[in-house]
Amino acid sequence: MSPRTKAGTDPYFPANGDPSYRVHRYELTLDYRPGPNRLAGTARLNAIAGRSALPEFLLNLADFRVGRVRVDGKAPHYSHRGGRLRIRPAKPIRAGAAFTTPARRMRGPFMNGARLGTRVRQRLEG
Repeated sequence: MSPRTKAGTDPYFPANGDPSYRVHRYELTLDYRPGPNRLAGTARLNAIAGRSALPEFLLNLADFRVGRVRVDGKAPHYSHRGGRLRIRPAKPIRAGAAFTTPARRMRGPFMNGARLGTRVRQRLEG
């Protein structure tokens, strides 16, 4: 099995995620403006590395502009292309270690509301 199709993959968003770590907690602060359809905010993820050290990891982040990223308080190297934020910490995260990744000042247009609504309805109607 590939990492994207192993047991436990979200059936609604199977191409999303990174199996090399798991998120323990998400903390989101969001500001949505309906008129211009703009979403801004910050995200803080508390996560745990998997069985191998993490020299880098991925987050799904659509087409938002990112103002700042940190891993355990230190500036990592990061790139943002194709809706994926690739983060390379200054030092690899040890296998099984907890880590925190805040991303600040994310801004951009909100995703297609019809697509989001369909996904939410599918999940609720189950």
